[in-house]
Amino acid sequence: MMVITAGHVDHGKSTLIKLLTGTDPDRLAEEQARGLTIELGFAFATLPSGASVAFVDVPGHDRFIRTMLSGCGSVDAALLVVSAVEGWKPQTEEHVQILDLLGMRSGVIALTHTDLLGDASIDPMVAEVRQRVTGTFLEGCEIVPTAASEPSTIDELRAALDALVGSDASRWSSTSISRPRLWIDRSFTLSGHGRVVTGSLTGGSIAEGDQLQIVHGDSVDQVRIRSVHANGVPASAAEPGHRVALNVAGRAGATGRGGAVVRSEQWGGGEHVHASLTLVRSLVATPRERGSYRLFVGTTSVPVRIRYLDPEPGGEHEPRLVRFRAAAPIAPISMGDRFVLRDESVQRTVGGGIVLAVDPSPALHDLASLRARYRAGELHDLRDRTESLGRVVIAEHHGTMPTAALIQAVGPMNIEGLMRRGATTVTDDGSADSPADRPSSVDRSAVRQAQMIELTKELQALFDEQRPPLLTPEDLAVRSGLATSVRAELQRFGYLRTVGPFLTTVDSFATMSDVIGDALRGLGTATIAELRDATGYSRKFLVPLLESLDRTGLTLRSGDRRSLAARLT
Repeated sequence: MMVITAGHVDHGKSTLIKLLTGTDPDRLAEEQARGLTIELGFAFATLPSGASVAFVDVPGHDRFIRTMLSGCGSVDAALLVVSAVEGWKPQTEEHVQILDLLGMRSGVIALTHTDLLGDASIDPMVAEVRQRVTGTFLEGCEIVPTAASEPSTIDELRAALDALVGSDASRWSSTSISRPRLWIDRSFTLSGHGRVVTGSLTGGSIAEGDQLQIVHGDSVDQVRIRSVHANGVPASAAEPGHRVALNVAGRAGATGRGGAVVRSEQWGGGEHVHASLTLVRSLVATPRERGSYRLFVGTTSVPVRIRYLDPEPGGEHEPRLVRFRAAAPIAPISMGDRFVLRDESVQRTVGGGIVLAVDPSPALHDLASLRARYRAGELHDLRDRTESLGRVVIAEHHGTMPTAALIQAVGPMNIEGLMRRGATTVTDDGSADSPADRPSSVDRSAVRQAQMIELTKELQALFDEQRPPLLTPEDLAVRSGLATSVRAELQRFGYLRTVGPFLTTVDSFATMSDVIGDALRGLGTATIAELRDATGYSRKFLVPLLESLDRTGLTLRSGDRRSLAARLT
């Protein structure tokens, strides 16, 4: 089991780990000198039952929240540490919010510094903490009073952690679906051995001699695994659910924090992410679409822009469906991954949720399919989640799709599970086929129309930034990442309109028509030069726009002058 510490600075997280394991997780000289955790720390212990536990100790200071986030993406449970003297503090609250958003299911609360209370009762503090965690993953969990000077209290905490290891809710990271991923949280060079990367392994095993990839955004390095350490001990292979160190041979370009060790062809990525977004419980205002935000997944993070896809949620904590446009490709991620969103302008966590789709270019996903993916992504059991997501994806592809695409979407285990249930077969051409999930042609047409409308709304924001709102096909492709085939489809169905060598949306064309119409109502008739002065549109844009308006019958040309059609004056 992998356990992460959480809590406010100076509440005794690192001290507890040292007492539980005999290892000081603060390994840096600066940490030792300042008595402050700055980087991730790691330690291992064998509990009374014989179970092995790996601790990830994170900084408690708000200045190091990014480091904290890089340590909590692949763990089973949390050890929340609250000082019985100081009580619930801002970073206590934010750490619990973050772990809630990442889908944490279980934990233990340690009340530290109880030996400093003197004659005061600990009961009011227990009651306060119990009230604070109501509605979170820690509701109803065990609260253990501890004191560094009283070894018996540490034994009680050790027993509480042992009980947690035996609970089903704490075993998700040890599940194998033959799709390993190790998010890298440390990377360093070891004399005589070369590059070593460490992280928490989930999804599948990694063994000596494996030929794998280290992926970080659009950077991909081919590596061979020279040796493996699992939970601090040399091993021929590491299983999911362990802290792992890998000695890798190969290029070192992507081996820093934020990259991940994976098998080739099993993961995707991109700059366009559809997701569910749940806001933190203390948030007063909904995040603005034009705000400055950063998305955290695994040990990587990237600036993003938000676009809401649905109206206001029906309930206070219901998730919104959103589309993120990232400043750089995010990989390796896929459906079902959890993320955290922070507002960079005020340096606070605002929400998080489940990744529903990742695409290298703007893609068409209707809201009904995204909601179906969200429901599947909420399942806690890894096998159930991947199989459910697989069913949803096959249905979106009208009942059949290439197995390679399905593997990249949800992993290889899902196909085997679907075939065992008799829901899917593999055809002669290597496609996964699910006849029961094939929609009718009428359903497909309606879904496609809804998808194009949603994509046009996103493109509208891009055109709104232009004056006038016109772009060449080449500029549109570069600025939006829109595939040529999708652009052609949008043109064919009338969602994008051609204006000479330029493209625009239907709404933008109407806006430009109103600008020209208003100018001609004031001028009566006008030359191109006069319209240029009246509208601010340059001749390069104005000429093809007026020619398009001539063809629609909005304007009439007489020599070098134009006027409004008589019915519009």
